[in-house]
Amino acid sequence: MARIYEDYEYFAALDVNLIDYLRDNGYQLRKEGKEYAVILHDGAGEHDSLKVHQSGKRWTWYSAGEAGKSPILLIHLLEGIDKPHAIKKLADYAKGYSSICRSSEHRMPTGLKKVEAVNNHEKMPEKAFALPEKAANNRRVFGYLMSRGIDKDIIGYCIEKGLLYEDKSFHNAVFVGQKDDQGKVQHAALRGTYTLAQNAFKRDVDGSDKEYSFAMEGQGPHLFVFESAIDAISKATLEKMGAEDWKSPHRVTLGGMSDKPLELYLNRHPEIKKITFILDNDLQGTDGLGQPRNHGQIRADKLKEKYQNLGYETNKIVPKMKDVNEDLMEIMAKMQRNQPRRQEVGLTR
Repeated sequence: MARIYEDYEYFAALDVNLIDYLRDNGYQLRKEGKEYAVILHDGAGEHDSLKVHQSGKRWTWYSAGEAGKSPILLIHLLEGIDKPHAIKKLADYAKGYSSICRSSEHRMPTGLKKVEAVNNHEKMPEKAFALPEKAANNRRVFGYLMSRGIDKDIIGYCIEKGLLYEDKSFHNAVFVGQKDDQGKVQHAALRGTYTLAQNAFKRDVDGSDKEYSFAMEGQGPHLFVFESAIDAISKATLEKMGAEDWKSPHRVTLGGMSDKPLELYLNRHPEIKKITFILDNDLQGTDGLGQPRNHGQIRADKLKEKYQNLGYETNKIVPKMKDVNEDLMEIMAKMQRNQPRRQEVGLTR
């Protein structure tokens, strides 16, 4: 089997700061003296036995009986992917982080020969885009998304429309993006289906063009804009729960900082007159009054104003939790808590 990474990607992966990586990839961290506890969740509840030193260079996972200095080994264990793909994921992260890294020169691990510098001025080679091979069935995708509150019929609809499937190698959920003018898919986003991490394995397929991010074509003049595919189908689930026509609105995801996916979709759908932005609550830092800065809603306000000035009717919906899927999960949890009470009432009538 051909090696999927280059030497400089291996070195870049070894030099990733684990605190930065975990925080930037949505893991919950709690400071404990000179260490950070990584908060993981599974069906048994919350776990905090994985500790990472504040340097980001050492870790110990007490419940797993593992410890070391290698980011590659930890991501292999934590995200359930093999080591070559862990190297690729860490190298991709290093590439994205290089524009804001603390040093202008990539630091090679001590004692390793420098094969190729990875710094702010050099680009990693781009891989040609190709969709992952499909699994024989979509069982794990159904199981994972239903555990996140997504309606079974909506999952099936996305699979039928070619918007979603399970990949053969790692059983990730593959959210298939829009096609180009030649009818070829140009983007796909992966989401892990079996991991203890609450916001674990997420990445784009190599070579993806974010302009063609995931979208669900509707039938009317209304478009919803989200950050991710799982938020888009979470909103559809909420509409179905409320007996609304969930197939009517259009849905598009940004998948990054650019609004090019939105521009592309609007150009292809001149019937759209109204845009509703539903972006994440991303709280980082404070404003001049000492209040938390919600970068997601700041961005939503800017986009709302931009597209209003272009002649669209615009508004926004702010999730109560971090994002639409967390709102859905909270609603589902409340329904489950109230279920025994409703059954009791029914029995006494």
